[in-house]
Amino acid sequence: MSLLDFFRSGKAVGFAKTVVGEYCQVNALVDSGKKHAGRKPERMIAIIRRISAFARAERLNFYVRARMLAAIKSGLKEAGIPADEVEEFIRAVTLEELRPHR
Repeated sequence: MSLLDFFRSGKAVGFAKTVVGEYCQVNALVDSGKKHAGRKPERMIAIIRRISAFARAERLNFYVRARMLAAIKSGLKEAGIPADEVEEFIRAVTLEELRPHR
């Protein structure tokens, strides 16, 4: 593995864009009707676990993980998600990485 491979984050940033799209889709569903409002936490947990699984499967190093999280954060802010909600989501993703996995 060369030193430049350490900094390759294209795949992770591309994945971050799909996460932003999913997050916005869940928010749109919740905003459109009350019947979906109760399922938002479940769907957010599923997205968070998917991010964690991607990071483990791709064996992302610290730098690439940080780039991915930064891309998710900026994408959500650009999509109009409130800053406190974005921070809470990023914090949840980060804490998921600390949870023991089986």
